[in-house]
Amino acid sequence: MINKGIALTAALLAAFFFPIFNAVSQEAGCYTQESFDKKLKIIQEIPKWRGLSKRGHVTVIYENPENKAWTAVVFLPDGRICLADVGTFSEIIIGGHDERS
Repeated sequence: MINKGIALTAALLAAFFFPIFNAVSQEAGCYTQESFDKKLKIIQEIPKWRGLSKRGHVTVIYENPENKAWTAVVFLPDGRICLADVGTFSEIIIGGHDERS
């Protein structure tokens, strides 16, 4: 009986999360500089933050100033530009965890 409950729970979780993971994976991918520039023109996002990883790549967060959608991009040392994540709302936090712009 316990095994059936675990199997049912696993199936329900998979049914819930699979569409979410699938949607993110459809957005994910790697680009050349030229194809990435075309994508940025379409989504109308501008760079808002960047950082150098200890692993040697640069991560940049882009944001659309109109609708606050955002894209996290990883620039790899081999020249690939890969999407790490996307979202539909963003806000800039200035000065610390209690202050918001």
